[in-house]
Amino acid sequence: MYDNMSEIKKGPWKEEEDKVLLSHVKKYGPREWSSIRSKGLLHRTGKSCRLRWVNKLRPNLKTGIKFSAEEERTIIDLQAQYGNKWARIATYLPGRTDNDVKNFWSSRKKRLARSLQMAPSSSNKQVEASGVHAPSFEALEFNKNSSRDKNAPSVTPDISFIDDFPPMDIFDHIDPLQSPSEW
Repeated sequence: MYDNMSEIKKGPWKEEEDKVLLSHVKKYGPREWSSIRSKGLLHRTGKSCRLRWVNKLRPNLKTGIKFSAEEERTIIDLQAQYGNKWARIATYLPGRTDNDVKNFWSSRKKRLARSLQMAPSSSNKQVEASGVHAPSFEALEFNKNSSRDKNAPSVTPDISFIDDFPPMDIFDHIDPLQSPSEW
């Protein structure tokens, strides 16, 4: 297919390359990624081919589909257990990529932070008087040292407050000053 296989192609994939990759996977299964280049089929590295398959071409991918409440709960639980090991967490969610999971988590943290922000002092007094538990955003900073320092003490975050929040798709319609029973 290509004359000079010494050059590695980078950048956007073409439809023709996707077809070659799909044909290879159909014939050999989703493995032997390095052989695609050694056989002269594509100018791409084995890693690039594997990532293209896993993140874009796999037939069971759930692209553009919102996470279900069950998937959300799974991510929250597994993130508390494994930290930011997105690829490991994604293995528990068929059809979801590690990037999907990471983006979901990041988006959820931002939404939760916005919902927990307090207005000026009058709102703080209202919250204190109502007895509503309003955790700080720092409570979401899980396992910062988990992948860097293996000797760091294991921290199990308290995420019990997350049960008080509704599924993400209705976050935009809640008043964070109301108690969860009023949602």
